Amino acid sequence: MSRLLLISLALFIGACGYILEVGVWPDDSARVFAGGGSLTVVGSAIDADGNHYIVGRVTGVVDFGPFELRGETEETAFVVSFTPTGEPRWSQSWSGPFAFALSVDTDEESVHVTGYVRGAITGPFPLTTGSRQELFVFEFDRQSGAPLPPAQTYASGAGNVQGKAIQHAGSFSALCGHYIGAVDFGLGPLPNSPAALDNGFVAVFDARGEPAWSEAVVGASVLLGDALLRADGSVVATGVYTNGMIGGRSAAAQDAIVTSFGADGTVQYAL
Repeated sequence: MSRLLLISLALFIGACGYILEVGVWPDDSARVFAGGGSLTVVGSAIDADGNHYIVGRVTGVVDFGPFELRGETEETAFVVSFTPTGEPRWSQSWSGPFAFALSVDTDEESVHVTGYVRGAITGPFPLTTGSRQELFVFEFDRQSGAPLPPAQTYASGAGNVQGKAIQHAGSFSALCGHYIGAVDFGLGPLPNSPAALDNGFVAVFDARGEPAWSEAVVGASVLLGDALLRADGSVVATGVYTNGMIGGRSAAAQDAIVTSFGADGTVQYAL
């Protein structure tokens, strides 16, 4: 079970340290961790036992007590787990010259983090992607934080692939994001995007990690950024689009999009 966006972050620089305010902790109080530099939280989740997870990026040093997070550049990414009462449990981080957005979700045994990377990164899952952005999925043991290799990556030979959201429900998992060029999640390549524009995508996998279905959202430059996965494998995905037409409506500038997919990936509506 996960809850997104339950964790808010207020940032103070230098001696003031970092304040993580989590309204779902039993005492409804803030947690303060010493540090200097900058800390940004971009995603959060809660597992079935009430443990919290946050993902983001850090520069400088943050002292969580049992461990420190050190960021040499703004592109140092992390996942940190807390107990239900707000005590740090474990952390993992990875760094390198890359850009990314991060999303985190949990199932019964594991923590899953998705995003996108470019270039060489170091950490529990060393990767070298070259000059193009590749979607990644990293998996960690929910109790210990130990990395569970191998990492999954998806690339486009003619462009970039950006993972923006990961979800688990029932026996299914889902990835959501957008790509330039073409990308294959195991069932054959999705349609090529228009030149220099993005297609949105959703890919759903079964309990064994095998692809159940994958679909692209085309007709404009589509940037899908979040998704709701149901236990039957159906998905509702949201984002924005420009430079084209979705559901019979041309984008005035940058318009919102909501797309519903059935359990077999059939598009039920896009608006």
